[in-house]
Amino acid sequence: MEVAHSIDEAIAKLNTCNRDEYLVLLDLSMPGVSGLEGFNFFRRQWPTLKIAIYSGHEDHNLILEALRNQAAGFIPKSMHPDLVVDAVFLMLDGGIYMPADILLSTPFQSESNTEPNQSQKIQRIIGTMPPRRLEVLQLMANGANNKEVCRQLNMSVNTVKTHVSLIFATFEVHSRQELVSLMQSSR
Repeated sequence: MEVAHSIDEAIAKLNTCNRDEYLVLLDLSMPGVSGLEGFNFFRRQWPTLKIAIYSGHEDHNLILEALRNQAAGFIPKSMHPDLVVDAVFLMLDGGIYMPADILLSTPFQSESNTEPNQSQKIQRIIGTMPPRRLEVLQLMANGANNKEVCRQLNMSVNTVKTHVSLIFATFEVHSRQELVSLMQSSR
């Protein structure tokens, strides 16, 4: 991991590295740029570079514009560090990351100009999850308890508990029953 404190410093570092292995977490208020200026510059300069927006501002128009221009995702600075790590791995693997609360509150327009239904919103959230967490979610939705998840996925109890906690936080539920009910209501 490398850190650049200005746009010029970031450009210098990117000019000397193998950009195919990098994910740039671009702060929208980095010195030397404002808004999507830096993102648009990087996109023009290095079209295949993976770039995610990392910001304390959740301007939905900026987020949508970056996603339209092939951003790897959006990470709010207020996000829990464990989720940041998961988001980075997801984006490095070619996925696109958006926090669930942004997905649910952003007025995406479908082809028919209607707002997405609950099922579509849940599918968007699921689409942002790392593969291992999806496996835990699927087992939980099928009624597996933590010990069963441990056995089936060959994970430690602590790892499973972490995944379960992050799943609950992502879907804003407090129990397996709430989670299963939410999943069933979205079908």
